[in-house]
Amino acid sequence: MDYSGKRKVVRIFHCSAVLKEMLSASRPDGSRCLVPRSLALEVLYTLYNILFPDDRSGTYVTKCGFDPDVLRCDVSRYRRKDDPEVDHTYFGTRLKEIYDEMQNPTPRHDWANWFHRHSAQRYMMMATMIGVFIAVIIGILGLGISGFQAYVSYQQWKHPVKDA
Repeated sequence: MDYSGKRKVVRIFHCSAVLKEMLSASRPDGSRCLVPRSLALEVLYTLYNILFPDDRSGTYVTKCGFDPDVLRCDVSRYRRKDDPEVDHTYFGTRLKEIYDEMQNPTPRHDWANWFHRHSAQRYMMMATMIGVFIAVIIGILGLGISGFQAYVSYQQWKHPVKDA
């Protein structure tokens, strides 16, 4: 699994049948193993339980060209009693990067990147304070104008102008 943050691409080794065969062909002493058992188990666990947990209908196989063996989630029969639990030592940081990108996506375009860079919290707070200041000034001016209108109407009511 490889994540390219610049291009927003996750490349995945999705040939789970190869990993299952490696697990079944490996010996307990580790003499006939191409990859470490913990790595193969972690890849299978990541494929079946983290990245594609709900793909029992085969959408990734039909639309994306994944290995059809991805639909058969039976990792437990390839585990041995001495295998440790999957603790994500190989892909933990990469999975965290993908998770962080999903939670807080970075902008894709240059204008969005510029806006993201220049819209930090301090700029938003400054813009809010400027808006509040302008609203207070307009409110004071509106109060002054309405007071002047009330004064003119009162004077008109007290001293009416008589037409001749």
